[in-house]
Amino acid sequence: MKKTISGIRGIFGEDLNLKDVLEFCNNFSSLIKSQKCVIGKDTRPSGSMMKDTASAALMKNGIDVFNLETVPTPVVFREARKFGAGLVISSSHNPIKWNGMKFIIEGRGINEEELPQIIEHQEILKSKIGTEQDISSSYIDDAAKIIGNIENQPEVVVDIGGGAAKGFAPDLLKKIGCKVKVLNEELSGCSRGPDPTSDELSELISVTNKKEIGFAFDLDADHLPIISKAAIHL
Repeated sequence: MKKTISGIRGIFGEDLNLKDVLEFCNNFSSLIKSQKCVIGKDTRPSGSMMKDTASAALMKNGIDVFNLETVPTPVVFREARKFGAGLVISSSHNPIKWNGMKFIIEGRGINEEELPQIIEHQEILKSKIGTEQDISSSYIDDAAKIIGNIENQPEVVVDIGGGAAKGFAPDLLKKIGCKVKVLNEELSGCSRGPDPTSDELSELISVTNKKEIGFAFDLDADHLPIISKAAIHL
């Protein structure tokens, strides 16, 4: 298991188990001064189990949980600024059998002083039980307002990689005026691995050759290799 300020990551069912999720989220709750936490996950098969377990641990300690379900990591970071804390269930670009947690305090990742408070056992007593509710994010609409409309309807390819960018990256690009071709929308049958920075992205390159530009995401949509038609022909 890896334990750093970037998050806790391990092979689910081997060196990362649900009891670890309970322990770390119990400890994390002591850092949440707002008593509110947003939570999201990527598309890994173990994600729902870990999210439900993490939510239970937080609520046990009086934290109100706001569930974003499957969303890109940047969305959780953005919403965490509103609620005071956030938790991402993801192991980023690691293999599918891995999973992990990224901890967010007031829109930022944890620091070196906060990490020991999460990984070292704590006894926390709360006088109430937190609640849970599903929420949605205005991320796409807000981003579209900032970017504005793009002229000439450029043709764009988006390789989802079976991850959390589904429903976000393609929708945003369409909203600002792009014509969008989507690859690998589902994790099942995906033509590449979860790390687009190490994959050859042969399918994306092939399709982008007939379009303008291509984007590839990892499972929690915070890695973004870009393929340009011009670069392919260099």
